[in-house]
Amino acid sequence: MVFYELLTGEPPFATPEQVFDCDALFPEKASAYKPDLPAAIDGWLQTLCAFDPEDRFPSAAVALAQLNALLTPGAPAIAVAPPTAVTPLPVADLHDLPKDYILDNRFTVQHRLGKPGGFGVAYKVFDNLGDVSRVIKLVTKDKHSVYDRLRQEYKTLVQVPDHPHVVKVVWADRLADETPYIVFEYLDGLDVEKQLENEALSLEDTKKIAEQTAAGLIHLHQHGIYHQDIKPSNLL
Repeated sequence: MVFYELLTGEPPFATPEQVFDCDALFPEKASAYKPDLPAAIDGWLQTLCAFDPEDRFPSAAVALAQLNALLTPGAPAIAVAPPTAVTPLPVADLHDLPKDYILDNRFTVQHRLGKPGGFGVAYKVFDNLGDVSRVIKLVTKDKHSVYDRLRQEYKTLVQVPDHPHVVKVVWADRLADETPYIVFEYLDGLDVEKQLENEALSLEDTKKIAEQTAAGLIHLHQHGIYHQDIKPSNLL
């Protein structure tokens, strides 16, 4: 689009929304503004700006070679080397990812949280996009059948207003291997199961935990969500 404007002095689209409305097809060809441009420039620009990536030039080198060819008819064609074969990386064990492992080109693993469960595994990660620590839960059991349910749950959970006694849902998606995941805010502390093992809770602590758990559940119930798995290890 920058190149279009450099050639014509006019922007190809009036607004970003128009790009989507037009599927990135130029409402006016560049040659309509500059009739002296080579006739093939319109097709070249449109290929460069195709909405779907697979419809664009396969590389910058190919785009440049075709531009040179249409600007200088009869010029020798530029040979483009085929892409080098890439050796696939070994598949990681999602239940035991090492420190600093990168998930989804965004989340850097810091450490695993607890033991893997029957449904999946959770990690404390650093969100490189938001510069903040998060918790990511990978759904490793029946991941293909779970995705649609996870998507529906995510759409419901993100609409729940914030509450001091409910962990906030941040994001959900799939990894490249289609493993679904869901991202939560990270809260520093211990789960209640650990506190029970260490006999660290007083009667007053226990009462406070019960009251706060009830308050969080009431908030969820008021928004049509039922946890169904309340236990000490799920309370922070």
